[in-house]
Amino acid sequence: MAAFTTIALATVAAASAYTAYESHEARKDQEAANAKSLAAANEAQAEQEALAASEEKASAQKLKEQQARLVKGTQGRSGLLFGSELGTEENTKATTLGG
Repeated sequence: MAAFTTIALATVAAASAYTAYESHEARKDQEAANAKSLAAANEAQAEQEALAASEEKASAQKLKEQQARLVKGTQGRSGLLFGSELGTEENTKATTLGG
């Protein structure tokens, strides 16, 4: 009976050690996955910030051109604004069968 108890205790100890090892490995895998997703999120955020800065720069340039046209118009030169600059043009894209 003592041998059976010893074998049972050894089996429980081995199972506990294996469970602890698996838990440790799972935790390491989860930390690696978290780090990877954080890096991807940071990269996506950086891309969004770059795109926003680019769009802001283009918008500022367009506004500057519109203001220059208005100034020319008040001086008697051709300073007409286009429909898209007045906000009257629809933002629709032509669609084709392929896309």
